[in-house]
Amino acid sequence: MEALNFLFYPFLGCVALIMVHAYFGVHVLERGIIFVDIALAQFIGIGIALSFFFGNENSYWFSIAFAVIGAFILALSKKIAKSVNIEAFIGVMYILSFAASILILDRSPHGAEEFKAILNGNILWLTPKDVFYAFVLYGIIGGIHLIFRKNFMALSFNGGGSFLWEFFFFLSFALVLVKSVHMAGILQVFSFLIVPALQRSS
Repeated sequence: MEALNFLFYPFLGCVALIMVHAYFGVHVLERGIIFVDIALAQFIGIGIALSFFFGNENSYWFSIAFAVIGAFILALSKKIAKSVNIEAFIGVMYILSFAASILILDRSPHGAEEFKAILNGNILWLTPKDVFYAFVLYGIIGGIHLIFRKNFMALSFNGGGSFLWEFFFFLSFALVLVKSVHMAGILQVFSFLIVPALQRSS
């Protein structure tokens, strides 16, 4: 019984993560940019690394700043795809973000542990507050996508839409990732995005 109580909030966190990431996973697979999630998550990881470097325990503002920058870069992906291979570009974005995080954390007193925290998160230690905020954030973003579903679906399934809608899509995705990476880490977030969406292609 004690084990069930311990795992209750991590379980709710996983439910929230699966619900929101399965939706974004369908968009990502439809666009053919499978690794955009891990690249954007790692880009947000630079913000987390900087917060550790400056000794700031609240890394959300750093993360949000890099989420906005990353969303802007990826909103240009359709234009970038005209000049370079978009998957290669996303790969470069991931490698640069990964390398930047390592270089920053190398200057941090507890760099190895902090790097592990970015990759693995702390999903087993979620509190009721963490789960509540996750459901609120995911619910708001899910509601926005529901209201403007035609615009967001047109971006991924019809290749239409303006740069502004493209930016809104990636910004909403990035804000989801900020919370998700803090809860579950980069590796689990990538799994939550891709694995549920596999069912669609079977």
